Amino acid sequence: MDRELLIEVGCEEIPAGWLPALTAQFARQLDARLKEFRLSSSAPAEGFSTPRRLTARVAKLVERQSDFEELVTGPPVSAAFKPGGEATPAALGFA
Repeated sequence: MDRELLIEVGCEEIPAGWLPALTAQFARQLDARLKEFRLSSSAPAEGFSTPRRLTARVAKLVERQSDFEELVTGPPVSAAFKPGGEATPAALGFA
């Protein structure tokens, strides 16, 4: 199921000349961070602003992150265990 995300940042008076660039940058950065966290949306973030607020809205954001699988290999068995079966410092460090 998709959800709506609205982020609003209140701040001191922002000069009017800065607002268009800040608004666009805020929306772009939100899109980049969502992508980094594996949260996809069907449309890019929309930015809004007033002299005292920056706001970004994502209309349809997935509820869950996409799955992430990472294969991590440890030391070879010959380096991980002593002949008696006891773990070596390499195995303990990996664990």
